Amino acid sequence: MPEPTEGANMTSATLGTPATADALTPPVNDGFGRIDPTVDSVSDVDGAPVKVEETKPVEAKPAEAKPGERAEKDPDRFDKHPRFQELLKERDSFKLELENIKGQLKVLTPQQKETVQAREEKELPYKDITKLTKEQVLEWQEDDPVGYAANLYQQMLHEARETLNREKATESYKTTVKGTYERYAKNNPDFMQLWNSGDIQKVMDSNPILFPNAISAHMAMKLHMSKDMGEKATKEAVNKAVKEAEERVTKNFQAKRNAAVIGDGGAVKVDGIPDELKNPDKYGGTTAVGAMRLQRLRQQAAGG
Repeated sequence: MPEPTEGANMTSATLGTPATADALTPPVNDGFGRIDPTVDSVSDVDGAPVKVEETKPVEAKPAEAKPGERAEKDPDRFDKHPRFQELLKERDSFKLELENIKGQLKVLTPQQKETVQAREEKELPYKDITKLTKEQVLEWQEDDPVGYAANLYQQMLHEARETLNREKATESYKTTVKGTYERYAKNNPDFMQLWNSGDIQKVMDSNPILFPNAISAHMAMKLHMSKDMGEKATKEAVNKAVKEAEERVTKNFQAKRNAAVIGDGGAVKVDGIPDELKNPDKYGGTTAVGAMRLQRLRQQAAGG
């Protein structure tokens, strides 16, 4: 009886016999009990098992919202913030104010030197044909005569407007300056006299930086004249006060002198006691001395 072959196809001779039909038999060891359930049962060419990768569930992507819907569903966006809107308004306000200031500067500064650089930096609404070469002009005329003519008319119109604006600004400046000088001359009557005499021009020529115009020169002259006049007035006042003081002292001295003469009876003052009073006997006695002094006083009173 041949021996059973091991393996998957191995069979037992006793499986189907009646003697063993009701008996418990151990399971057949066919080698499949060592199979890893996570390993594919199909081997590759080399016999190595192939790992089965677990598949991940695919997540459904949410549908992209439209711009309008996104703005409505996201009210907290930065560009929707009230402060941001306020900053935008302030920016627009500053831009408008800056444009107004630029416009005022164009009108208020025509007296300054015209700078070609500023004109070149300014964006022009046309292409300046004066900067093109002869070949470029001819080529433009041949390729696009209508465009060349339109650009030429635009340049002519723009330059004509610029010329009129400069003339208008210059005339306005002259009117303003004239009015300023007229008001100053009205408040300072000596202004025209000093200007016609050439004195103001001399001051301007002496220092153009400090005295760039006639008004500043005249104000400097007034200050200098006021200083001189102040010193002169002070000197005259001092001299007058000294003279008045001298006269007052002289009068007081004369008044005191006259009072002293009247109080002394017109006698001539001598140092010490007269000799006739010290030694009356030399002059005939006391009675004779008294009569002599009385006679002398009468003579002085009579102007003798």
